[in-house]
Amino acid sequence: MDKNKNAGRPPFKPTKHMRDLVETSVAAGLTTLEISSVLGGISRTTLNLYFARELKDARARRLVHVLMLLEKAARRGSVSAMKYLTSVYSHQAPVRLGKKEIKKREAEIALADSPWADLIRTPERANDLDDEPGKI
Repeated sequence: MDKNKNAGRPPFKPTKHMRDLVETSVAAGLTTLEISSVLGGISRTTLNLYFARELKDARARRLVHVLMLLEKAARRGSVSAMKYLTSVYSHQAPVRLGKKEIKKREAEIALADSPWADLIRTPERANDLDDEPGKI
């Protein structure tokens, strides 16, 4: 029975490259299914077991890493890095809009430029239109 002692699959050993790959993937927003597929089809259970730290706080660590690189660039005289860091440090980092908000803003701009703008009832203009006789 000692002959079968080493039978079966060898134990999984994550490498530094794998850890970096998982961290980058998590920071980019990939799902655990996608990440496990990229790592050669390992199971999600294996991914969760061996890469728990990377799955938990990869995004925050990557953001801090990028901020540190920006800090270095700013010290070397990069005006763009200085401006961005100033906005981040003053809590005015650029706001990322979602798809719905982008579509809403595009529609508002299109409405303002439309010859039909005075006939279209919007929630902001609903009360104004109710007070005007002859308007719909």
